[in-house]
Amino acid sequence: MHRASWSLLGIVSLLTSCSPAHAGKPAFLHIPLDPGTEVTRLDVVYRCDGDEGKANRDLRSRLPAGDVEVSYLNAGENSLAVVPVTGKKLILSNVISGSGVRYAGGVYIWWSKGDTAQFADVTSPDVSVSCVEKTGPK
Repeated sequence: MHRASWSLLGIVSLLTSCSPAHAGKPAFLHIPLDPGTEVTRLDVVYRCDGDEGKANRDLRSRLPAGDVEVSYLNAGENSLAVVPVTGKKLILSNVISGSGVRYAGGVYIWWSKGDTAQFADVTSPDVSVSCVEKTGPK
């Protein structure tokens, strides 16, 4: 947990830069929070499938090969998931969900419930990648 004077994403180094002047240097995104807001971060490692047909394998290839580490950041009413997609850290924001916790960013959805998660692209609604929380050493 971090003090509220820290920014929500100041603790997360983004690997993409905002301008050519910052090329090759980590960039930071800072979001001011109300005083007293508690910030928590949880890193979870998942094993994800990709063997259920070509479309599923193509979607799975957008995640890192092997284990997939997702960071969950929570600060008051703000809930974010940082998911590695196509070699970059994509920040997805919590959206309404019937069950579990659903995050959306760009065309991607990350939906977690218990020790499982689903990764999807909204432009291909019938395709998703199933992930299960990995237990033991990373």
